[in-house]
Amino acid sequence: MTQDQLKVAVIGCGIQGKAIIQRLINSSCKVKAYDCDHAELQATAELGADIADTLEQACEGVSHILIVVTAGKAPLELLSKPEVIKQLNSNQMILQMGSCSKQDTLEMHTVVEATGAKFVECILFGPRAAILEGQCGLLFAGTKEQHEQAQPLWQFLGNAIYIGEVGSATVFNLSALTNLYAMMHAFALSTAMIQRSGINMDLWLAFVKNGFGPTPDAIFKLFTEFFWPVHFKERQYPLVGPCQFKNDSAKIETELLQSFAASTGLNTELLEALKKVQTNAYQTATNIDWSSIYEILAPSKTE
Repeated sequence: MTQDQLKVAVIGCGIQGKAIIQRLINSSCKVKAYDCDHAELQATAELGADIADTLEQACEGVSHILIVVTAGKAPLELLSKPEVIKQLNSNQMILQMGSCSKQDTLEMHTVVEATGAKFVECILFGPRAAILEGQCGLLFAGTKEQHEQAQPLWQFLGNAIYIGEVGSATVFNLSALTNLYAMMHAFALSTAMIQRSGINMDLWLAFVKNGFGPTPDAIFKLFTEFFWPVHFKERQYPLVGPCQFKNDSAKIETELLQSFAASTGLNTELLEALKKVQTNAYQTATNIDWSSIYEILAPSKTE
């Protein structure tokens, strides 16, 4: 072990945790691992990590502690344990890498900072393969100084985009997941329609991959220029011209989608919810274009 070798603890040895451990070991880091699931620990030992029998052992003698546990309240519960708190010191940095609420993130920050240790968010946003290749997206929140201090570690995993103060990476992550899961559900439903209709699946997948238009960047242009927040809210579309998509047409098309999906035996709950929002937008807002959806989903705050 070289003098400058990073000593890292990874708490949580699930799919992402093991990928991080493997990547760090391959990058010549000294890694300790802990998980309450002994089967996961056994698989981790085979990667070359030192196994900690307790949380206390895991946190001892390391410069960075990576929290990669189940989403939700688990990270806060873990960092609040007395055996963890008494091991933390001013020479350590705790990196919260999973999904949780902003409130829990701020509570974790308070708990850790009270020990003198540093707390930052470095949320993973990418699949296992990207972690193993060192090309994972990382959403970093803390001070800019902490962003630089953590670089010797996160550089092994991918690119850590600086989002802002602690808590902002959580909000960014949840917003990105909202977009991802909406598209994932829509893709699953639309692909099922293609499959049940006997249409060539390769044609459909090529169409989705290359963009909904004559050029591959057509869908990107639609979202970044037409749906760009300022344009979407203010109905100013300097790059794509005047209104092109009226809300009543979207509602009618959604009804057609729902009817067809139901006729093929597919679950239409997603389309039901979409139609409800579109109906409210059509009835209570303007029919100028799709931006009326924004007025329903993001109503003006009352004093």
